[in-house]
Amino acid sequence: MLKKDLVLAFGLSGGCLNNKQIFFDGSKLAKTRNSLFDGFNIYCSGVLFATGLGSVLVIDKDRKYLGTIMPCKKLLNVVLILKKNIFTLLAQMFWK
Repeated sequence: MLKKDLVLAFGLSGGCLNNKQIFFDGSKLAKTRNSLFDGFNIYCSGVLFATGLGSVLVIDKDRKYLGTIMPCKKLLNVVLILKKNIFTLLAQMFWK
């Protein structure tokens, strides 16, 4: 079974992935959310921004969950752009 609540990290050697390890286990968070991860951005400091269904999880380089950015509108998908210390969140509205 594919676990969608994990962020995995791999080593790279000779063009091949190796040394698979769990970078972040979101299983506790998954119990209260419909979706966790569908895209990632890593800031130069090593902070991981994981976009998901309507939110952005923030995880530091030491694998510690720092919090969640949840916009006031219900969003279908989010894309994060980090450039020159500017945080831009592009979103598609969820229409019912």
